Amino acid sequence: MNHNITNLRNMAIVAIVLHHSLIAFCGWPPNHAIGGNIPVLADILSGLFKNFGLGVFTFISGFVLYYQAKKQESCQHFFIKKIKRIIIPCLIWACVYGLFFSSYMYSTWPAAINGTHLWYLPMLFLCVIVGAAHFFVRKPLLVVVVCYLVIGALGKLTHFRTFMEFSFYFPVFYAGFGANKFRIDKLIAKYKMLSVILALGGGSLWTSRWIEIWRFTDTLNMLIVSSAAYLLICAIFPNRGINKLWDSLAKESFSIYLIHQFVINLLLGCCDLAALSYIQALMVLFSCALIMPWVLSYYYSYIKRRYCNL
Repeated sequence: MNHNITNLRNMAIVAIVLHHSLIAFCGWPPNHAIGGNIPVLADILSGLFKNFGLGVFTFISGFVLYYQAKKQESCQHFFIKKIKRIIIPCLIWACVYGLFFSSYMYSTWPAAINGTHLWYLPMLFLCVIVGAAHFFVRKPLLVVVVCYLVIGALGKLTHFRTFMEFSFYFPVFYAGFGANKFRIDKLIAKYKMLSVILALGGGSLWTSRWIEIWRFTDTLNMLIVSSAAYLLICAIFPNRGINKLWDSLAKESFSIYLIHQFVINLLLGCCDLAALSYIQALMVLFSCALIMPWVLSYYYSYIKRRYCNL
């Protein structure tokens, strides 16, 4: 097990759940804002956590994709596996979202995906498909560059969110792929102090963007924060596990991402969170949105292993 990736994945999922818990005070989901005394601060913090969480998750996805090269599986098997892993869960939960929370999403077509937090999954699938050129074509770098340019152009022409977001996120995905391919962790282990300094410098640049000192694109922001997080994890906790509970959070992180917004939506619809203080409401949203999907996913996985032999 690569504990560096486990640690990064847990940091990312906590950041994303915090982002969606905070932004509930600022108008997401649409028309369901809780309100509060410090919505400006909530908006700033939610932006920071979103930038960190999605940037790190994308970096990790590219990092993990490199392991596929060692499996030497067929192109058909690879794509079918990724469709089952990413697209089918996305479609299932999009249908559930459309049935029960039609007022909780933007009208961006298709609304059940692009109007919800699920927009990330088809974009990630596209990153995986393009990145997989390294396994199945003779000139992968050329194919990757051409695909990136073509999809970026389609995003500009069509304004289709999956293509537009791909333009921002794929460089971060590809950076994760390169970090694994060139074994950057060994270089970090050799120059720990330099890595920590670079990570702290990168973190300073990232946060300064949010206080209007530096102007970075979203892509550069995510590259900075994901690389800085990876440098720090590898330098301070080099492939070091913590405990089984921590490992469990990483294993169930994908399910937590799928389900956590549904928990937040239910709480917004069923509970009078506006009657609580800002901190109390935030703690209720965050703790329930993290723990409930985690527990449900853990027991679902346990039942599959125990009784279905899957």
